[in-house]
Amino acid sequence: MYKNNHANHSNHLENHDLDNFSKTGYSNSRLDAHTVCISDPKLSFDAMTIVGNLNRDNAQALSKFMSVEPQIRLWDILQTKFKAKALQEKVYIEYDKVKADSWDRRNMRIEFNPNKLTRDEMIWLKQNIISYMEDDGFTRLDLAFDFEDDLSDYYAMSDKAVKKTIFYGRNGKPETKYFGVRDSNRGSVAK
Repeated sequence: MYKNNHANHSNHLENHDLDNFSKTGYSNSRLDAHTVCISDPKLSFDAMTIVGNLNRDNAQALSKFMSVEPQIRLWDILQTKFKAKALQEKVYIEYDKVKADSWDRRNMRIEFNPNKLTRDEMIWLKQNIISYMEDDGFTRLDLAFDFEDDLSDYYAMSDKAVKKTIFYGRNGKPETKYFGVRDSNRGSVAK
């Protein structure tokens, strides 16, 4: 069988001019796939977690503001911690000084989906909540690619093994594909 395949390959090379000799051999690569149209996915951030520190003065000022602000619902309120939801429960806010000190982490976190907030709500969140935080940064930032095409035609290429989770619609076709795991630095979402 080896000789037969070798002979076929040799004949193939002899029957093409020298220019073809410099090209690579047969390939089953997905990169060679013929595409009829090029998809134009909508890119957006699908989930964000911002963490930071509240110093004592800012914690008191924020607590005072949150206790009278009608767009915020507070619960689990103690001297060194609180939990809240804001903007029609689209934003989750947590402050816990004791847990942060014992785990050597920042003491405040804010979780939200920017796609569900209006521009005015994002500005309100930045000016009224995030502005109190010091040493703030992202611990979660999900990038979503929204396709109008059938997701079964798409795959992810990665230099390392990546976990894949697929959610199917009622019609049996994929609606959401998650690549990566929540605790990883590597991951993406296609919707």
